[in-house]
Amino acid sequence: MSLDMNWVEWDRAMEIGEDEVVIAIDRAECIGSGQCVAVAPRAFRLDDVMKAVVIDPQAEPLENILEAAEICPTRAIYVSQGRDVVFP
Repeated sequence: MSLDMNWVEWDRAMEIGEDEVVIAIDRAECIGSGQCVAVAPRAFRLDDVMKAVVIDPQAEPLENILEAAEICPTRAIYVSQGRDVVFP
């Protein structure tokens, strides 16, 4: 698995509140299918090179974020809540 992602955001999970959701996207693995955007459009969008980016992880319920991560065809979405890794 490639780990070409913004680890600054992922590491930030260690410094946040207990309930705050942090999402990291492995952009090397993202194929721009847009399924995450379809499920959680306030949290994700596709950028100019058709790769997923996080807009606002707090804008969608955790259930939508997890569904987006689960249906990602390349499993490029990582989710934590507080200090706990929620997905994968």
